[in-house]
Amino acid sequence: MSELATARVQDVLSAPKDVVMLTTKATVLEALETFEQYKITSCPVLDDSNNQCIGFVDVLDCVAHLVHTTGGNSAVLKWEDLHHIWQQNGRFSLQTVNKIMDKSLRDPFLAATRETPLRDVIYTFAQGIHRVAVADETGKLVDILTQSSLIKYLAQNPKLLGDIAEKTPLDLNIGGNADSIVKVYDNETTIDAFRKLFDRSVSAIAIVDENGAIVSQLSSSDLREITHTLKAPLNIRALLKPVKEYIEICRTTLGNSKSFLVWALPGTKIIDLVKLMDNSKVHRVWLIDNYTKLYGVFSMTDVMKLLLLQMQK
Repeated sequence: MSELATARVQDVLSAPKDVVMLTTKATVLEALETFEQYKITSCPVLDDSNNQCIGFVDVLDCVAHLVHTTGGNSAVLKWEDLHHIWQQNGRFSLQTVNKIMDKSLRDPFLAATRETPLRDVIYTFAQGIHRVAVADETGKLVDILTQSSLIKYLAQNPKLLGDIAEKTPLDLNIGGNADSIVKVYDNETTIDAFRKLFDRSVSAIAIVDENGAIVSQLSSSDLREITHTLKAPLNIRALLKPVKEYIEICRTTLGNSKSFLVWALPGTKIIDLVKLMDNSKVHRVWLIDNYTKLYGVFSMTDVMKLLLLQMQK
């Protein structure tokens, strides 16, 4: 039986730490500022009346809220009416987080304990869910187990991958999905790119040049950049910038590593891809065939699916 099949949640968790949380009264602006400050993409939300966790709010929910607020297209933001722009800014930034929790329909609130079998969490992660809350015997939230923390655990304990560690995406016939990858041209507006990300229910999209070659990516976490201009009267109109310019701001001004294109050859070993995700702090590695052609993408969710297969052996 695989060692993973007998592991518990507590085996993956590091030393106890303070969990960053928001209350239901926190605004979207405060949530985005918190995400940026702590370099995270999600926070538990506490009910102000009883101090109980009622769910998660994450950057995908903020993207969904942005799309619903602005209509998700550049035409809305091109209006010159300052009062209209001010209203849009307020509707977006001042909404409270309890109103947008799981607005993306991608971040349900699921809980576990430290004794929960790890295989149960892996099954959850394989469905594309990125995190589960970890509660103590009283029901108090004490930690969060994420796909990222499990990837780090695997990178430090490669033997847990079993024989798939030395396999490649080519060997396993996974990740070769270039035709289905959501793409946006680098000269398209950022708001239109975020709209496409939301409409296709993905966490990131490929940014391609006029020849169709991938040059970067836009992920939901890049919305955090807007907090640096959100208090200015015309801040939302920053989303009218070409997406390539917006991403460059994320890289140079914020040092957002997730905006960088992290890639590998499809013949790279799974263990090396896992380590690359962990070291680069990214949720996906783009697979480039022959150093030029987009072969596909290999994500943390793909790793979780492989772990399920490994545990069934």
